[in-house]
Amino acid sequence: MRLLRILCVAAVVLAFSAQAGASPFGLSGEWKLNANGWVYKMILLEKGEQLEGILHPLNYQSPDTQLAGKVRPDGGIEFSVDQAGVPQRYTGYIFQGGEKNSAMAGLLLLPGNQQLGWFAERSAQGAQPAVTPAPYYPPQPAPTTSIKVFSSTSLPMSGNEKARHFEVDTIFDKVPYYIAPGFRGEVAVQPGQKLVLAGNAEGTADWRVTGFLFIEFQSGYSVRRLVVGGGNDRIKYDGRDVEKVGSRSVYHSPASIDFAPYLPQNTTVYVRIYALHYGPGVGSVSNVYLLTR
Repeated sequence: MRLLRILCVAAVVLAFSAQAGASPFGLSGEWKLNANGWVYKMILLEKGEQLEGILHPLNYQSPDTQLAGKVRPDGGIEFSVDQAGVPQRYTGYIFQGGEKNSAMAGLLLLPGNQQLGWFAERSAQGAQPAVTPAPYYPPQPAPTTSIKVFSSTSLPMSGNEKARHFEVDTIFDKVPYYIAPGFRGEVAVQPGQKLVLAGNAEGTADWRVTGFLFIEFQSGYSVRRLVVGGGNDRIKYDGRDVEKVGSRSVYHSPASIDFAPYLPQNTTVYVRIYALHYGPGVGSVSNVYLLTR
């Protein structure tokens, strides 16, 4: 009788231990995550209600990032990552229908209360059918493109049009002026390419602006705003601080900043660029070209 009691207790302990360490949804493994057009290979490790993993970008250039989160008993899921210095929080639910635990979806929360959609599905497992290998063709270099953004311009700021959406934290006039008409266009960056600004079409000359360049990239519902130049003053657009990249001085070299890591690859991205000046004096901008190479 005593032996029977010991065996029963041992069985209960083992059952409890297995339940505590079990993965209730079986999420561990490889997934494909699409976050509003930004695609990742997502490796998950489920430890009970805790979730760990890695995001590996598939359609743009960026290092792998770690994720951490949890899974709720009702199928809710949430995890966080820090992508290129931008904190991102994913919330959503695991599908519980016919394809149980094979997909999940929800909202991606970005700074500034921006919300985007995301969807993930489990990668196919098991052996793949035999296929005839395709003939090998050596990769060809991506074509270089050059778009003229601004022509050299220099003019007094008095009476020039103000950029109403902007505000600069400065002792001078807080609303900057347009130096030249803004640029609107589109680019598509291929794997291995860089996206830079230069003072000539060949991409060898420096460029300059007395104030700063405001650059906006839009792909689908995703918008990324950046500032080049502007010294140490804080620059806001519609009341929100804009991230500064590259040199903060007046003069800039073609190699000072590569914008490609901020963009998805093989996707048309709409671009808007303004040259702005604040403070006294004359506002000026050199020839500026946008190059993919």
